[in-house]
This record gives sequence, C-alpha cells and structure tokens, in this order.
Amino acid sequence: MHLLLFILSCAYLRSLFITKAINYNIGQSIILQSSVFDLKFVTAIITNLKNRDKSKENLFESDYSIIIGAILPYYFEYRKNWVLPPEIWSLDKRRSDFVLTKTLLSHNRPYLYGHSFAHLMVECKRKHAVSWIKLVPEQLWNQADSFKNDDGKLWVIGQIGFEICFFRFDVTKYMESETFANFSPLNLERFHDADLDYLNILHVTESVNNIDILQVIQWRLDDEHHHRYIHNMLVHISNNKA
Repeated sequence: MHLLLFILSCAYLRSLFITKAINYNIGQSIILQSSVFDLKFVTAIITNLKNRDKSKENLFESDYSIIIGAILPYYFEYRKNWVLPPEIWSLDKRRSDFVLTKTLLSHNRPYLYGHSFAHLMVECKRKHAVSWIKLVPEQLWNQADSFKNDDGKLWVIGQIGFEICFFRFDVTKYMESETFANFSPLNLERFHDADLDYLNILHVTESVNNIDILQVIQWRLDDEHHHRYIHNMLVHISNNKA
C-alpha cells in the first residue's frame, strides 16, 4: 500500500514538473515570437505618418526612415554584437542609410577577432520618390555589391514610403551570371503569385534591359495584416546569413 502511494506521489510530482516545463517553454516561445509592432510607440510613429500623409503634408525621406530606424534595434540588439552605424560609406564611395554589421568574436580566426562584417544594408526613400524597378538596379544592387563580406552574401532592405521589400544578395551568383538572379526577394512563406494576389500583396516581375528578370514583393508597414510576415522576415534575417 505504501509502495503504491509512493509511486502515485512520484507520478503526480512528475506531472507537475512537466506541466511547469511546458508552460515555461510556451512562455519562452511567446517572448521569442513577440513582434516590434506590439510596441505602442512603433505603431504610434506609423499612425502619425499616415495621418500626416493623408493631410497632404510634404514628408521627406528622413520622416519615413524613422520607422525602420525604430524597428531595426529591436531585432539587432547591441548586446548581441550588432552595430548600426548610419550612412556608412561603401568601398566605392556610395552611402546607404543603414548598414547592420556583426562583430566577430571567435578565437578560431584571431586575425579577424573584433572585425565587423556587413550583414544587412538598408536604403530608404520618401513616398513616390522612385519606383522599385528603378531603385533596385540603380541603387540597391550597386550599393550591395560594394559591401562584399566574408562569404559574399548580404541581406538588403529597401523602403519607399510605407512600402518595404526584403532581398538576398549573392555576390557569387552575380560574378557567374551578372543578372538579377543574384538579387532575389525573400519569400519565407514560399508564396506563389496567386497567393500574393489573394493577400493583396503587390508584386512585380519585370524585364530589365530585355534580359534580366527582376522580382519585387512589396510589403506595407502601415498594413497590420502584413506585420506578421515582416516580423518573421526580420527574425529570419537577424538569425541567418544571407
């Protein structure tokens, strides 16, 4: 009898431990899954700009760049070796609005200890300042090519007003073919064109110079239905090389 009570007590305590562990893991996953768009000041910035835009106020690049400037530090934390210098000069004297760099602290390559590698390049433009078909080949492409890091790859974010696009830049592919195949849109959900149409997500696929095919998927910072996808892509970029 005593043995049976002991076994039942152990089983009960074990179930409590498992329940607590599950609850703890769920709590941890919720913390990890939290989005920058859950922060009131971020949504307040977006709402403020939307209202000013509706009132026909003449907004500048510096106004829209406040959004991405508020978002990036949330996913690229200083305590995790990220550095966010503004308007860093590239090798051929081009400038990007932001370039996220990761500082190497591995002793396996002592000659690179403390060196910062370009991980993400960001370029922001005001609303209607330029089209995506013009911005990507004339500015994003050229700037990304200047920031060649240790593995020849780089993440790129472009922003035009409230629109935002994510790209993976592969220098190796560029050296092989010199086409837009090296500058591909990030599509974590593997959406097809029909899926994007159903979700009201603008996307374009156009020919450049009658040869190169350029693809752009346009997400909106002012559309709460897009926030989950934008969040997931930023989490992915912060945790993975291009």
